Amino acid sequence: MLYEHEATVEVNGAFPVDMLRYDRCYPASEEDAKAIARSLARPGREPCRVTVKALSPSREHWKKARWRSFGVVVVKTVTRKRPTGRKA
Repeated sequence: MLYEHEATVEVNGAFPVDMLRYDRCYPASEEDAKAIARSLARPGREPCRVTVKALSPSREHWKKARWRSFGVVVVKTVTRKRPTGRKA
């Protein structure tokens, strides 16, 4: 079984792109990707608030302490079971 994880995060300054790799996640939409790019081009101009997604076999995914260590606040998380397409 896979779980679909979603987190809304906020950072003042440049978005820590390494967190995408650490938590094996990606921007949830094109607008989220653009917000990340804007934060890198002009860090600190405005808070960067984006939603990121990930797939995982684990029910727990986000490492909030790690995000905090990069100056990011995890505002909201959502976890859903992802249908596998197989019948039990």
